[in-house]
Amino acid sequence: MRSLLRKRRFLSPVWRGAAIASLALLSPQAVAAESLHPWLDQRVGAFVGAVNFDVDVTMAKWTEGERIDYINLARLGVPESDTDLWARLSTRIGTRWQLGFDYFTIDVAGGRAVDFEFEFGDLAVPVGASTEAALDADFYVVSMNYSFYRSHRAEFGAGLGVHGVDLEYDLFAEVRAGSMVRTLGEEQDDFLAPLPNAAIYAAYAFTPKLLGQLKGGWISLSYDEYDGELLALHAQLAYLLTGRVSVGLGYSMFDLDVTRDRGTLREYYDFDLQGPRVFLAVGF
Repeated sequence: MRSLLRKRRFLSPVWRGAAIASLALLSPQAVAAESLHPWLDQRVGAFVGAVNFDVDVTMAKWTEGERIDYINLARLGVPESDTDLWARLSTRIGTRWQLGFDYFTIDVAGGRAVDFEFEFGDLAVPVGASTEAALDADFYVVSMNYSFYRSHRAEFGAGLGVHGVDLEYDLFAEVRAGSMVRTLGEEQDDFLAPLPNAAIYAAYAFTPKLLGQLKGGWISLSYDEYDGELLALHAQLAYLLTGRVSVGLGYSMFDLDVTRDRGTLREYYDFDLQGPRVFLAVGF
């Protein structure tokens, strides 16, 4: 019995020491698991806002073997800026994976008498002709990301995604001489171009209420009837108003060059969009 009591007296401080050591090892993990900013842990995030893009779009449409006229839409009287919708829905799968859906759009139209001649498809436009041009482009982005690094205030990862560009345009031209009007013709089209891309992203909580995020994606590839290059960069700051609601300010840059090969008919589109955005976000 005495030997058992001595053994218990000896083991008691050992167990206490082991318990203290275990708590010391487990405490940092517990702290690290509780992120400084709730966005680093939220399962679902819904974002809606407005983006003001500087719009620089160049297009061309020609038959193989004929001359190529690259037409900047600003020279046809199309506005060089547009404010429109931006939205995003994201969800976490486990602690490492994130699935995101993004949408933004531009819708511009204008017209003027041109001081240069050009050809666009079957449409031949002389100097002095009156033109009307409209462009409506919807951008759909689906991405799957994986976090390589996570801490209580930062996250870094990479992923793959697809940018779908639903493009619709209309170009009309006519010649006026006094009361006489002669229609030269119209070119229009509507198609969806899906372009895969690779991306990296990072998030950092400056305070429990202020979070900064960066994301960049790039790809250059040829497949099916498309040959294109895509560069997308996004940065934003979000401020937490309540436990679920945030407001934010961001900046986006989107550069897309794509050539469409339709046999003997070729098309070229160059989108250069950049500008600020504001948004409201709700997390769950």
